Order: sequence, then C-alpha cells, then structure tokens
Amino acid sequence: MYEVPCKDCNKVYIGETKRTLKVRLWEHKQAVKRGDPKNGIAVYAHESHHAIDWDGATARRTVTGYWQRRTTETIHIRMSRGTMDHWYYEYYYHYYFISFSFFHDLSLLNLTFPPL
Repeated sequence: MYEVPCKDCNKVYIGETKRTLKVRLWEHKQAVKRGDPKNGIAVYAHESHHAIDWDGATARRTVTGYWQRRTTETIHIRMSRGTMDHWYYEYYYHYYFISFSFFHDLSLLNLTFPPL
C-alpha cells in the first residue's frame, strides 16, 4: 500500500503493488507523461492540471497476497476522503467487491481507519 500526494491540494492517490515503491512510482511518472487514461494519477493530473508530489510518496503498509492487497486498497480508498482515485473505485466497485468473498476473517487484514 502506498500514497502519493498532490502538490496543489490535499488529495492523495492510494495504490497497491507487489513491486517496490520506486518501480511503481516510475511507472506512474511514465503514465503521466503519456497521458495514460487507464492510470489514476495520470487522469487526475491531466484533468485537474495539478502537479504530483512524487517526493512525498510513502509506503503505508505491507500486505502480502494479491487479494489481500486489492481488498485493503479498496477499503482504504472507500474510507478515505480526498483521494484522487474515487473514480477508479466507483468504476471497479463490483470487481473489487468480489475479493471480499475470498476472506472468511477480515480481521486478518489488520485494518484501521480514520474517524468519519
């Protein structure tokens, strides 16, 4: 799990990857340069005309396993306010929701959320 902030407002992008943060950020930077319509950060930067704070990116938590990462990411996006990737969540809501059926005990994800 990682977060990438915007330089021009308080929004952040929440993502997951099994690769290193350095590699994933490089991929996002290339997507922004290309204007990739399938990349959440690229779409946000293009539509908002805001700059991305690449140096402010942080790894937030380590989660092993594909479905655990995807589910944790989805929950964090859904529970967070001011994220760049709400459009992404809404578009893939039904796809991600399927991942919940793979867990019998969601407490294994060890999630904590900010108060609403």
